[in-house]
Amino acid sequence: MNDTSAYDALRSDGPLVVIEAPAGCGKTWHGGELARDLVASEQHGRVLVLTHTHAACLAFSERASDAPSRLEIRTIDSLITEIASKYHAGLGLPPDVATWARRRNGGHQQVAMRVARLLDRYPMIPAALARRYPAVICDEHQDSSGDQHRVVMSLHEHGSRLRIFGDPMQRVFSQKQVAGGHPAHDWQELAHAADTSDILDTPHRWSDGCPELGRWTLAARAALKKGGRVDLRSNLPPSVVVVYAENEGKRRFDYRLKSRCRRNIDYFQNRETSLLVLTRYNETARAFRGSLVVVCRCGKDTLASF
Repeated sequence: MNDTSAYDALRSDGPLVVIEAPAGCGKTWHGGELARDLVASEQHGRVLVLTHTHAACLAFSERASDAPSRLEIRTIDSLITEIASKYHAGLGLPPDVATWARRRNGGHQQVAMRVARLLDRYPMIPAALARRYPAVICDEHQDSSGDQHRVVMSLHEHGSRLRIFGDPMQRVFSQKQVAGGHPAHDWQELAHAADTSDILDTPHRWSDGCPELGRWTLAARAALKKGGRVDLRSNLPPSVVVVYAENEGKRRFDYRLKSRCRRNIDYFQNRETSLLVLTRYNETARAFRGSLVVVCRCGKDTLASF
């Protein structure tokens, strides 16, 4: 899907449009432009943007900074908490639902489960929400739990036009299903059920300076999506250098390299003011906070170490 077809699909009359958005392919730009246009086109109600983090809320706010006040940008947890606060007695929750959720392990998941079941049981509630929010944009929807997804779909089933952005390859939050809650949604099933579904395929983030890196990144993503492997030994973009360094740590999650292995990594790291460190476990990240593990950047010396 090129940018033009994505632009048209998002503004179509279809009740549900699902856009798979690989990193760097313009999802934030499309989302911000769409939010402004929907606000201008809707005569009644508000346009709701749902994200998963406050940082994402800020990114959308900056992108749509000139949009009218009828644009509402918030986390999905805050929307669910607001609904729960209105019906806290029937849900068996205290009036201050937000504090209750923060103070309990899995508190937000418990609230989401109760609210999702509430909306299923009393359709007049999602119907009222759909009248208030005739258009809803969901950001990074791959990170939604089954109950969060159910809340969004309840609004859609009662009239809200739904525009979903996400990438199943970028799932960050691994949420266990709460007892009695809805199962996790299947991205492929969601895409199949949409009126329009496609994938953004233009790597804008690397277009200035490193177009080869952008094409290589999307090719690597496609290979991993199919269960394949990424070859780091050949056909790399000119801006990518791979350094093989063996971890000699003796304890679990320890990270230690010989000085000769660290030389190239330290040289690269000391030249940069901002680096992205990726690892599978939080414990491992804490073990080498000062060390560069994986970084894919656009520049003269892009390096990845393994």
